[in-house]
Amino acid sequence: MELYYSFSILLVLASFFAYLNIRFLKLPSTIGVMIIAMITSIILVVFGHIFPDTLTRFSKLISEVDFTEVLLGAVGDLAWRLGLTLTRPLYAVIAAVRGGASGELSSRVSESAQGELGELERGVNQMAEVIARHAEEMSQRIEEATRELRSQKLAAEAAVKARSRFLAAASHDLRQPMQALILLVEALKETLRGAGGENRWKQK
Repeated sequence: MELYYSFSILLVLASFFAYLNIRFLKLPSTIGVMIIAMITSIILVVFGHIFPDTLTRFSKLISEVDFTEVLLGAVGDLAWRLGLTLTRPLYAVIAAVRGGASGELSSRVSESAQGELGELERGVNQMAEVIARHAEEMSQRIEEATRELRSQKLAAEAAVKARSRFLAAASHDLRQPMQALILLVEALKETLRGAGGENRWKQK
């Protein structure tokens, strides 16, 4: 039972030191826990030499603590925090992917996670940037094609109008000489009839 109790104390201290390292020092886990344990040991030794009575009372107080419950609580709290650490980046990645699928190409993920989750966040952001760049290039190409088609349409309309004006002018220009010829022929016929031209033509 004493071994289990000692093991519980060590686990609680290790969990507490790991939390301090992640929260404040942000060093690699082994190095951070070791540094915090060394600093704590030095402080306890110095404090024991300066205030031996206070250290004795503190030891009695610690002996009255049920470290099994503390260990279970610490493990539960650690599991909850780890769950938040994992689920928050995943939810952010899912939201960014859904935003990109719905057309919001400016949605990005805050690159705050470490390890594989960080790689996933960076990969999603890079993918979103590539998709946004291709969408912008495609939009520019569509605009250029639209402008070119519009200019070609305007040129075709101008050509049709010019042809229509040319045909109208040519028809008008041709109609006047033809009308004049018709009038001249009619006048000649009348002249020939009046002068007895038909009989002369028959005699010849």
